[in-house]
Amino acid sequence: MYQSDYQALVAFIGVANQATGTLLIALLFTFIARGRGRHEYVRFWQYAWLAYAAALLVLLPYIALETPALTGHAGASRWWAQPAYALYNLGKVCFLMFLLAGLLDFTGRLPARRFLARAWPVAVAFTVVSVATSDDFLASAAWQSLMVVAAMAWGYALLRRLPPSARSYGTAFVGSTLLVNGAVWLMYFGSLVYGTTVPLTEQNPLISGIVLNSGYLDILIEMTLAYGLTMVLLEENRRDMLAAQKELADTNQRLQRDALFDPLTGCYNRRAFEQRTGLDAAGRSFGAVAVIDLDELKQVNDAFGHATGDRLIRSLAEVLRSHLREADRVYRIGGDEFVVVLPRTVQADAEARLAATIAAPPPFETGAGAVVGLRASVGAAEFTHGEQIAAALSVADARMYERKPRRRGGDGPPGPA
Repeated sequence: MYQSDYQALVAFIGVANQATGTLLIALLFTFIARGRGRHEYVRFWQYAWLAYAAALLVLLPYIALETPALTGHAGASRWWAQPAYALYNLGKVCFLMFLLAGLLDFTGRLPARRFLARAWPVAVAFTVVSVATSDDFLASAAWQSLMVVAAMAWGYALLRRLPPSARSYGTAFVGSTLLVNGAVWLMYFGSLVYGTTVPLTEQNPLISGIVLNSGYLDILIEMTLAYGLTMVLLEENRRDMLAAQKELADTNQRLQRDALFDPLTGCYNRRAFEQRTGLDAAGRSFGAVAVIDLDELKQVNDAFGHATGDRLIRSLAEVLRSHLREADRVYRIGGDEFVVVLPRTVQADAEARLAATIAAPPPFETGAGAVVGLRASVGAAEFTHGEQIAAALSVADARMYERKPRRRGGDGPPGPA
């Protein structure tokens, strides 16, 4: 196969470098696969590089036995030739199988394990045929070239068919590397087939030199492919991380909403008021704080049920939110008690505005055919800065309770206001 021991030695060093680099790549993917068990394509790529490294480690002693300068015995490889062809070709085909299985799993085009179940018989048959019909390693490599070209073309097609949302720099890089690798092996095939009539040593010196010392070019392509696959993994990891961050943010938002918002009305709750949530604008200026308490909610609940009472509470919350200003804040701090903070508003204006707001909605019919209107007592007090809101709330609460008995004394049974 080689004209001199020097050529064989150069080829041996090239394959040794390729085997070492491939083994390191296999170890890298083995390490990566340990932390990404839910992505099966990572494990398939781990198996692919392990199979390739095993194939090259089988090839190394074959080349050594072909090189008298290394062994001291010419032709010592005759007994090892056919097993070496078989093991090397099987390892290389396994590399292609697992590489494609990973790409199929990554792209979701076909169940990877179903593909592997169907590919194993093809791999064994290819190995047997390629060895049985080959007189030397180069003839065996010609068979292998066709398999590599087909696998690279299929892998490239899989990545090209990804939807735009799934494409990335990594997938483009891997696809380009597969295309280049397929072209290189197509060149190998042409040179090896031509070598059946014209020896490699008599062909174009550049091409024959590349073919005879393919280990140097192959390791460069393998490292490039491994780099691209690592890019894909990092991009997938980033997508997973962003998805996890979004899920965490959504969860935090839900928890915050559960903690600070009243589930019945959607208003801020007592905790939000105590934590001064939404009061930044109000705390920087004067304003008024008002306490609103529904009248005769207990009678409504007793007469028409708690569903009607809840509807009455929601009706008050909705009318407050729809009629108040953007800077005003509404809090439900008890069963039927609301607090409204109105920045830059005096007491009289706050009470008049809230009374008109509560009187605005028409009464609604209950399930029992009765009509219920929205009625509530209001008390307000002024504050000059944020630190006075709590004190003003106590004054407003007292004023609201002063008015409630007078309203109850003049009211009849629950009905429209």
